Amino acid sequence: MLKKNLTYGAIAASILALAFIYFAPFDARPSSNLGQTLNKPVPLPIQVFSLERREIHSIEEALKATPLKTKTLKDAAFWHDALAIISFGINQYYPRPFWPRAEENVQTQLNTFLANRQSPGLPELRWMSDKIYGHAQGVLLAWAQTVHPNEWDDWASPLLSRNNLSPSLLSGLFYGYTHSTTGALDLAELSHRTGGQWPFFPGRLGAPRDPRIKSLAVKQLQLLPDYQNYSTLTARCLAAIILAQDWGKSDDSKAALKNILLEEKPYDWGAHIPALMSLVAFHTPKDPDLIQLFSQWLLGKEPYLLTGHCFNFLYAYLRNAGDESIGKKMLLAYAKKRNIAKYNMIEHDLAMLISNQNESDGELLDTMIHVAFDIHNERDNYLIDPDVLANIFLINQDLNSLLQFTAEAPWRSSPQDAISFIHRYALAQASYDPNDEQGCLEEFLNLLDNIETSFPENDYFLEAVRDARSRLNE
Repeated sequence: MLKKNLTYGAIAASILALAFIYFAPFDARPSSNLGQTLNKPVPLPIQVFSLERREIHSIEEALKATPLKTKTLKDAAFWHDALAIISFGINQYYPRPFWPRAEENVQTQLNTFLANRQSPGLPELRWMSDKIYGHAQGVLLAWAQTVHPNEWDDWASPLLSRNNLSPSLLSGLFYGYTHSTTGALDLAELSHRTGGQWPFFPGRLGAPRDPRIKSLAVKQLQLLPDYQNYSTLTARCLAAIILAQDWGKSDDSKAALKNILLEEKPYDWGAHIPALMSLVAFHTPKDPDLIQLFSQWLLGKEPYLLTGHCFNFLYAYLRNAGDESIGKKMLLAYAKKRNIAKYNMIEHDLAMLISNQNESDGELLDTMIHVAFDIHNERDNYLIDPDVLANIFLINQDLNSLLQFTAEAPWRSSPQDAISFIHRYALAQASYDPNDEQGCLEEFLNLLDNIETSFPENDYFLEAVRDARSRLNE
């Protein structure tokens, strides 16, 4: 059995709320007040006295632990060792314990563990619910569903009848009862939106398989929000995802989400993006209620905080609904908020949006160029940094978009920046498309001629043009 005083220290994980643009306190504006930073807990040894096992001090020791032969102890030992991996992993990989791009994370270690120690069966429910605490409890409960998906629902069902379930148990139940390999909502996207700091598995979620889950989600959102630790953050965001699935069809869901969906003050920005993702994932295209809601956000009396975290969701939905100019409208509305924060990832999202389109939105690209070069924030810095956009276009090997920015740079940016754009494009053309399969080479050569003609006395520009031609001829 795990000692409570040890598991508190080992399992309780904190979150750096400053890094989440959307995990903000109740009614806090992401551009001004993002909450307080919590200290990372120090991991403590996991002790399993009842199994007469030596202390486990690390993930490595848990992975090397010897399975026990007696069936009852074998069952218990498997889940104790999995708990140790989760507990230490949350600390070791802080603040991105579930970042899917990481070579090592909690999910990776659990997969390794499961490959070496096949699960003998689900653990004792009382041990899972009453003997362990903190965020690792919710993670272990959710992981059990992925290990034994066919038996898990009936096994976990007694917990749904309990009163006053902890946020950690609710996190595991919300995830477990909605997790599906074919679910419409991919939590990996949420992990991406938070720079890898979504503190749970990046699986797919579908509709709840037990109606009691929705009732528990409503109760969770009726509590005052707390985004300062992993368990409460996860429970609230998963509750928002669950209830947003039938928003517009259920009065209870709509009432519970009124602050999160900005229909009533004080606004709850903390779970806004998870709820928005759910609205888009689970509602039909061209849903008139959603179109009206999104339009209220964009055109309401209080300007909606257009950040990179929400731009893509609204843009894709409204453009598919028939508003071909929505990208231009949204970006110009964004540009009016000149004091908006610079950590909102909008450059990345805009560049990825353009690069990944089958048919590029030329109007949005033109507006991006205008805002990037012509509109600065209150400190006279780029509101949208053209250099960042260009680098992402380069990484995506999107030569057409990169060329559109390069073609404007000599006339709309500093000479130093313009020269950087010329060098970058020449490198991209020579490295990624030497045979001109994207059909941009002739336009770039014409641009070099135009620069020579327009700036005949600018030695720096002329040298950059010579270097570009030389690179293309290599």
